[in-house]
Amino acid sequence: MTPSNLMFLDQNRLLTPKEKNKLRKPMIEKMRRDRMSSSIEQLKQLLEKQLQRQQAGSKLEKANVLEMAVSYLKHQNQGAGESINQSINQSINQSIRIELEGTLEVF
Repeated sequence: MTPSNLMFLDQNRLLTPKEKNKLRKPMIEKMRRDRMSSSIEQLKQLLEKQLQRQQAGSKLEKANVLEMAVSYLKHQNQGAGESINQSINQSINQSIRIELEGTLEVF
Protein backbone atom coordinates (compact mmCIF):
# COMPACT_ATOMS: atom_id res chain seq x y z
CA MET A 1 0.00 0.00 0.00
CA THR A 2 1.40 3.42 -0.91
CA PRO A 3 1.71 6.22 1.67
CA SER A 4 -1.23 8.07 0.12
CA ASN A 5 -3.36 4.97 0.69
CA LEU A 6 -2.52 5.07 4.39
CA MET A 7 -4.50 8.25 4.82
CA PHE A 8 -7.41 7.50 2.52
CA LEU A 9 -9.39 4.31 2.21
CA ASP A 10 -10.94 5.72 -0.91
CA GLN A 11 -11.13 9.22 -2.33
CA ASN A 12 -14.17 10.16 -0.24
CA ARG A 13 -13.34 9.00 3.30
CA LEU A 14 -10.45 9.50 5.72
CA LEU A 15 -9.27 6.53 7.72
CA THR A 16 -10.07 6.41 11.39
CA PRO A 17 -7.11 6.26 13.78
CA LYS A 18 -7.92 2.60 14.42
CA GLU A 19 -7.82 1.84 10.69
CA LYS A 20 -4.52 3.72 10.31
CA ASN A 21 -3.00 1.70 13.14
CA LYS A 22 -4.24 -1.52 11.59
CA LEU A 23 -2.48 -0.62 8.33
CA ARG A 24 0.72 0.58 10.00
CA LYS A 25 1.15 -2.32 12.41
CA PRO A 26 2.58 -4.81 9.86
CA MET A 27 5.07 -2.21 8.59
CA ILE A 28 6.17 -1.30 12.11
CA GLU A 29 6.52 -4.97 13.03
CA LYS A 30 8.64 -5.63 9.93
CA MET A 31 10.90 -2.69 10.80
CA ARG A 32 11.29 -4.09 14.34
CA ARG A 33 12.18 -7.55 13.02
CA ASP A 34 14.66 -6.03 10.56
CA ARG A 35 16.34 -4.08 13.38
CA MET A 36 16.63 -7.24 15.47
CA SER A 37 18.06 -9.21 12.56
CA SER A 38 20.55 -6.46 11.81
CA SER A 39 21.70 -6.31 15.43
CA ILE A 40 22.10 -10.08 15.60
CA GLU A 41 24.12 -10.01 12.38
CA GLN A 42 26.37 -7.32 13.89
CA LEU A 43 26.85 -9.47 17.00
CA LYS A 44 27.74 -12.41 14.77
CA GLN A 45 30.38 -10.34 12.99
CA LEU A 46 31.81 -9.09 16.29
CA LEU A 47 32.06 -12.64 17.61
CA GLU A 48 33.24 -14.03 14.27
CA LYS A 49 36.66 -15.22 15.47
CA GLN A 50 35.19 -17.17 18.35
CA LEU A 51 32.39 -18.53 16.18
CA GLN A 52 34.83 -19.82 13.56
CA ARG A 53 36.77 -21.75 16.18
CA GLN A 54 33.72 -23.40 17.69
CA GLN A 55 31.42 -23.85 14.70
CA ALA A 56 33.64 -24.20 11.66
CA GLY A 57 31.59 -24.36 8.46
CA SER A 58 28.14 -24.51 10.03
CA LYS A 59 25.46 -21.85 9.85
CA LEU A 60 24.49 -20.49 13.24
CA GLU A 61 20.95 -19.72 14.22
CA LYS A 62 20.12 -16.35 15.74
CA ALA A 63 19.54 -18.00 19.11
CA ASN A 64 23.08 -19.45 19.02
CA VAL A 65 24.57 -16.04 18.29
CA LEU A 66 22.65 -14.49 21.18
CA GLU A 67 23.66 -17.29 23.56
CA MET A 68 27.32 -16.87 22.62
CA ALA A 69 27.10 -13.10 23.09
CA VAL A 70 25.58 -13.56 26.55
CA SER A 71 28.23 -16.12 27.46
CA TYR A 72 31.01 -13.82 26.24
CA LEU A 73 29.66 -10.84 28.20
CA LYS A 74 29.30 -12.93 31.36
CA HIS A 75 32.89 -14.07 30.98
CA GLN A 76 34.07 -10.49 30.46
CA ASN A 77 32.12 -9.24 33.47
CA GLN A 78 33.55 -11.89 35.80
CA GLY A 79 37.02 -10.44 35.37
CA ALA A 80 35.84 -6.86 35.39
CA GLY A 81 33.27 -7.28 38.16
CA GLU A 82 35.51 -5.96 40.90
CA SER A 83 36.63 -2.92 38.92
CA ILE A 84 33.01 -2.18 37.94
CA ASN A 85 31.94 -2.31 41.59
CA GLN A 86 34.80 0.01 42.55
CA SER A 87 33.85 2.41 39.78
CA ILE A 88 30.20 2.43 40.87
CA ASN A 89 31.19 3.03 44.49
CA GLN A 90 33.45 5.90 43.46
CA SER A 91 30.65 7.47 41.42
CA ILE A 92 28.20 7.16 44.31
CA ASN A 93 30.71 8.62 46.77
CA GLN A 94 31.43 11.51 44.41
CA SER A 95 27.71 12.21 43.97
CA ILE A 96 27.16 12.20 47.73
CA ARG A 97 30.15 14.50 48.24
CA ILE A 98 28.86 16.97 45.62
CA GLU A 99 25.40 16.97 47.22
CA LEU A 100 26.88 17.57 50.68
CA GLU A 101 29.06 20.41 49.39
CA GLY A 102 26.01 21.99 47.76
CA THR A 103 24.03 21.66 50.99
CA LEU A 104 26.84 23.20 53.05
CA GLU A 105 27.05 26.17 50.67
CA VAL A 106 23.39 26.95 51.36
CA PHE A 107 24.12 27.32 55.09
